[in-house]
Amino acid sequence: MIANRIVYACAGYTIVALDETYGGLLWSGGYCSGAPIVANGSVYSDDGQIFAFTLPTLAPNVIRRAPSLSQLKPDLSLVEVRTPDIAK
Repeated sequence: MIANRIVYACAGYTIVALDETYGGLLWSGGYCSGAPIVANGSVYSDDGQIFAFTLPTLAPNVIRRAPSLSQLKPDLSLVEVRTPDIAK
């Protein structure tokens, strides 16, 4: 997941935030078992439960409550963007 020029990923069951430009580690923390989601200034992950973490630059070490699942609505206007496979 890329948001605000930061790449968020799940690596070894830990959320990592990397600079999109040079790949440097900006932050790590929080449990994840799959790709994290970024929305409204928070990073979300799940493992049967939903975990929400605020971005450290906005509010260090503050955990926010995740929204009710019934309140979440998909944005159908978004289009899929694939990056080229640079490993080839």
